Amino acid sequence: SLLTDGTHQTPTYIEEGVPFISIKDISSGKIDFSDVKYISNEEHLELQSHAPIEKGDIIFTRIGTLGVFVKVDTDRVFDIFVSVGLIKLIPNTINTDYLVYYLSSDMIKEYISFTKVGEGTSAPKINLTSARNMPIITPSLAEQEAIANFLNKKTSDIDTAIERIKTQITELQAYRTALISEAVTGKIDVRNQ
Repeated sequence: SLLTDGTHQTPTYIEEGVPFISIKDISSGKIDFSDVKYISNEEHLELQSHAPIEKGDIIFTRIGTLGVFVKVDTDRVFDIFVSVGLIKLIPNTINTDYLVYYLSSDMIKEYISFTKVGEGTSAPKINLTSARNMPIITPSLAEQEAIANFLNKKTSDIDTAIERIKTQITELQAYRTALISEAVTGKIDVRNQ
């Protein structure tokens, strides 16, 4: 129902207020509120008239870092900068999770690579016209849901495995450091090794 971007004017930042999201806050594939800037409620109300963001919408990086698509899965109120695009879906026409996975596919990455503009003299960007013309394959809603559920499960399993491996790496690095320390301080007898 709507494809737009955030404000083209740099707002006045304040210490606390409404979070103001830029590329760095979503480039990981999730909305990260840990290091956001803030704007006043008055400025927020102005921006919301142009790009009202709601749970279930999709936001994406469109300048510099290209093509990171993120489902808005929070009720927390926030606004977006020009470098972030917004997709509002017509209800019951497409599964949001399916669309995020689809837009993250190699086919769309190639489309973005082919249609991006501005590289060389400025940061590359996805024009909103190019974003509107992205080819989107839409199987039946039941099939979209099945695909999304399958990918949600598989990616969750992979994320869990990654976290487990990261923990093991951290433990091995600590063991390595302790081993070196014990060997060089004589706590381990290495003469017969």
